[in-house]
Amino acid sequence: TFNNATQSWSSVLNTTTPTLAAGTPYRLMIRGGRTVDIYQSDNNPTPTNTTLRATGTILTGSYAVNNLSSTPEADNFIGNPYQCAVDLSQIITSSVANLNSTYVYMWDPFLNTRGAYATVDLGNSSTSPSASTTTKYLQPGQSFFVKTSASATGAPSFSFTEANKYTGGTFSTTNLWEIPNRVFDLIDITLINKDSQVIADGTQIRFSPGFSDEVSDLDSRKVMNLDENLSIYNDGNLLSIDSRSAAKSSDYIQLFLDRYRAKNYTLRIKASELPGFELQLRDKYTNTLTALTKNQETEYSFSVSSDLESKRIDRFALEMNFPNEVKLNTQEISVDEITVFPNPLKGNSLQIIGLSLNSEIDLELYDLQGRLIEEPNLNSAENHITIGSHLPDGIYVLTIHTDSGSKSILIKKEE
Repeated sequence: TFNNATQSWSSVLNTTTPTLAAGTPYRLMIRGGRTVDIYQSDNNPTPTNTTLRATGTILTGSYAVNNLSSTPEADNFIGNPYQCAVDLSQIITSSVANLNSTYVYMWDPFLNTRGAYATVDLGNSSTSPSASTTTKYLQPGQSFFVKTSASATGAPSFSFTEANKYTGGTFSTTNLWEIPNRVFDLIDITLINKDSQVIADGTQIRFSPGFSDEVSDLDSRKVMNLDENLSIYNDGNLLSIDSRSAAKSSDYIQLFLDRYRAKNYTLRIKASELPGFELQLRDKYTNTLTALTKNQETEYSFSVSSDLESKRIDRFALEMNFPNEVKLNTQEISVDEITVFPNPLKGNSLQIIGLSLNSEIDLELYDLQGRLIEEPNLNSAENHITIGSHLPDGIYVLTIHTDSGSKSILIKKEE
């Protein structure tokens, strides 16, 4: 299960005691019957039908949830205490202090080959990835994550009540998964694993005057999957839903993509009208720009290989411009052309490519919480830097300041 206080998963060492308790959530791998060999070399045993049973007294009445973290933006793991679906939009509300009441995160077993997290917007019942079957209606035996507010001053708490139970109809696509008309412009991006023909992940950018360009509780921070992760990088944060005040000319929206499990993929991108703008997808590995047609889906197929540059976590970006400002593939793009190699980084030596010969260069390395880790020195003869070997594996942000502008690049450090 997940420990909300320590923000880490804890193994259940004994399945005899303690017994199951209503509302206590677990992450469970269902392997099939006991005849299934879970130690196969390919980690892909053939499953068998499985029935899970629990006995005991059904919980009725109110159920208090008061074991949540007081740390801003912390994850909180919560289970449905009832043997009935509940409407989370009636439970996770703005009246609950210190809680981000906009989004919840649920595991969708139908995403990717073995499931992935989906983000549910409780305000309008929409999801990211948009093809997810998750909904604001929490099923019996289902759990979810919700985040402590970014501005929290204490631990949140709330209660499930009998009035929160959903009894309004049968559970069907029509009355549970219908998405109301949106009141914002939208760019929806879905990652498809072409080798297995499954949706691997997805992310969204939303535009509305009611949103802010600053990262806030109106944005949904990414909950990382076991397999592929697609998200938006914004000001040191990885977001599954990025809510912005309005589309702007020369907007450069950096995508984050890692944990490739296949060789061939498709990005399926659908953008609403976004009047007056041209929208393009930049592939930094192939050095190409692809125009995206608004109000319909555009598919961009790509592959990854043993070449680490093809697996760059910042390989893709979206660019928005007025029509007469659209960049051609042959144009100079100043700081946007700066890249690093290798990325992911194994070791501590990083090459910076595309620097101007006579430009003044300053470098800063941050973690994803926005903390300055170090200011690497550039070896100007070879344009490479050395990053401290003491740094643990993870995602970092290298900010490069030049005479012509600044650029931040996501770097993944791994063994």
